[in-house]
Amino acid sequence: MKNQRGFTLLELMVAVALVAIIVSISSPAWQEFLSNRRTAGASRELYNALQHVRMKAIKEGQTITVIYYDDKGDAVSDASDETPKPFSSARISWDQNGDGTPESTEVFTASSHVLCDTNQESMGYNSRGILLGCNSGTLRVWNDRSLREYSIVINNLGTMRQASGTHEASSSGGASGCGQEGEDDQDPGEES
Repeated sequence: MKNQRGFTLLELMVAVALVAIIVSISSPAWQEFLSNRRTAGASRELYNALQHVRMKAIKEGQTITVIYYDDKGDAVSDASDETPKPFSSARISWDQNGDGTPESTEVFTASSHVLCDTNQESMGYNSRGILLGCNSGTLRVWNDRSLREYSIVINNLGTMRQASGTHEASSSGGASGCGQEGEDDQDPGEES
C-alpha cells in the first residue's frame, strides 16, 4: 500500500460540522460583546464631551449649556417628570461674545442602538466649572441589544465619574435632588 496523504470525505465533513457548531455557539456571545463595546464607547464619548464642556467653561470663563434631544430632534422636556426621558443626542451651546445668546454649538450623537436617558432637560457649567442650578444626577447609557448599562454620575460641584451595571428597563435613572443643609452630598459608592 502506498503512503497516501490528504483528508477523506468523512474527515472533512466532521471538521465542517465542528466549525459550524462552534460558530453557532459563539455567535450570540460575540454579538453581546460587540453591543457592550458600542455602549461603553458611547458612554465614554458622552463622558468626554461633558468633561470638554466643563473644561471649556473654565478655560474661556463663560457659561456653557448642554441640551438633550430625542430621536426626532426635539429637546427633551418636562424634566420634573419622574420618568427618565430617552435621548440620542446632546447639543452643547455657548455664548462667545457675552451677549447672552449662544453663537457656537457642538453636537454629541450616540451610535445606533445606543440609548441615553436623564431626568434633566439640560445642564450647564459656569465659568468656574460648577453646575448651574441644581442639575446633579445620573445619565444612563445602554444598548437595546444587551443588558449592560453605563452611567455617568454628576455631583453638585460638576465633577463626574463613570459606573457600570445591568440595565433594568424599569429603573429610574435621572436627577437626584440638590443637597439641603445638613445632607450628605457625597457621591454614591464613595466612602468618607
